[in-house]
Amino acid sequence: MESFLIHSGQESTGVQLSVEDMLWWVYQSNWYMPLRDSSGYPPMATGYLTTVGVRSEADIPYFGKPADFKDCEDSRTSHPSNAYESGENQKPANYDTAPVLYEVTDMVFVRKPSQQEVKDLITKYGAVSTAYKMSEDYFDQAHSTDWGNGRFDESGEELSESNHAVSVVGWNDSFPKEWFAEQNGKRPEHDGAWILKNSFGTGYGSDGGFTYVSYDDEFIFKVDQNPNLSYSYAVVRARKPLEQKRYMHDTYGAVASWQPERASISTWANVFDFGSGEKLNEVSFVSWSKGQSYELYYAPTNGYAPTGDESQWVSLAQGSIDYAGYHTVSVGWNDEVPEGKGAIILRVNGSNPSIGTEEFLTNVSGRPLYAMTAEAARGKGYMLQNGDFVEASIQ
Repeated sequence: MESFLIHSGQESTGVQLSVEDMLWWVYQSNWYMPLRDSSGYPPMATGYLTTVGVRSEADIPYFGKPADFKDCEDSRTSHPSNAYESGENQKPANYDTAPVLYEVTDMVFVRKPSQQEVKDLITKYGAVSTAYKMSEDYFDQAHSTDWGNGRFDESGEELSESNHAVSVVGWNDSFPKEWFAEQNGKRPEHDGAWILKNSFGTGYGSDGGFTYVSYDDEFIFKVDQNPNLSYSYAVVRARKPLEQKRYMHDTYGAVASWQPERASISTWANVFDFGSGEKLNEVSFVSWSKGQSYELYYAPTNGYAPTGDESQWVSLAQGSIDYAGYHTVSVGWNDEVPEGKGAIILRVNGSNPSIGTEEFLTNVSGRPLYAMTAEAARGKGYMLQNGDFVEASIQ
């Protein structure tokens, strides 16, 4: 986000956004994150960015590691202040009142992108966020004084062990393949590397906090262990907060992808309880259906479900889903929204329709992740079947 703001000219290179703010948001958002040194997933960041926005480090400064913290097998019991709401580790007093600096309106999600796709995203938006396993075993030490630590994993064995997020901020097609650490008797076959900005401070590596990852690395941008958890992303658009009311059911972010079993089902609706004298300015949605078209409508309800009679629908917007991810669309409807219950309808046209949702997930060991447990209750989410809206469920 900082790289995007700098790249787009909205902030100077000295911008500092609050890490502490996101840590507490994730902890309170039903993810399994009891400790400050826990690892996370991209949806945690994208959910935070698209629902809260970002706040200033000056307003909510980084607490850092508790004074009594040290690495151990169970740092929660041995060092209680590493757990949220324990010891020194208490929620910032101004957490609920500090102002939002920017709200994120659009984001692109990518899975297994090509080299050119990554380069294009960096050129357009300043950075691509992704993840790998943070381990010194993959780094070359011999040439670190010249290039910074170059990273190469030839096996992709860390597939299930990704534990660290980084921002890819550039590339160097001439980075020598010989200057990567040998792994299992192998070195990269090609020159070239991604330039990564790490979060460990300017003392990390030997290049002011930056490091390099070979194009031939078998993990970064190449694995797709869990599509809903392992995507990379970039901020597409952000702005100063607007003084307008926001209606949403997915209060932790629509960050997981859902595609119905029957491809013919491609029309969904959310029901909201609108206030008096309100106008609809924008609609946001998430879809992975890149290249397909969408239509947005307002529809009255028959007391609970949206009407399936399309003659009563009001067209709000239509267009193309140019990328998988989070989209905010301006609405061309000048009338006031009728007070009371009404529906916003999204129709995705094509054979591969998908929408973003919250989803309860478990990892491979069966431990619950409590991933963005949906806030929507019965009577709020619907899908169109045979001309009528029925309640939607991913169960």
